[in-house]
Formats: sequence, C-alpha cells, structure tokens
Amino acid sequence: MLDEQFYDDTKFHEVIDGSTTLKKRASIIESFQNPQSPLKVCLLTARCGNAGLTLTAAHHLVLME
Repeated sequence: MLDEQFYDDTKFHEVIDGSTTLKKRASIIESFQNPQSPLKVCLLTARCGNAGLTLTAAHHLVLME
C-alpha cells in the first residue's frame, strides 16, 4: 500500500478512508492545516471523496488509481 511508503518513526502522515470516524477526521484535518504540526502528508482514499473535505493548506495533489 502507498501508506507503507511513508512509514517513519515520526508522525508526518495520516490516512483518511471510509472507516475514519468524524472525530478522527476532524483531528487529522486540524493537524494538517496547522503550520507547526509535523503532519505534512495526508493520504485520502476514494471512499472519503464525498466527505466535503477542504484542505486549504494542501500545496500538491497526487491522484493515483
């Protein structure tokens, strides 16, 4: 899986998929949008596509099918 490529001892990536709870998703998004956060990569699956996410802090989008 792609998230295995990002494995590191530091917390610099998160995954949001169809099983991510609303509370956890909100926490991930808040952390991702915070410039002081170590979270730099947010992996999203197609199952969260209709979740109404707005990642204003995102600089790049890579779409893989």
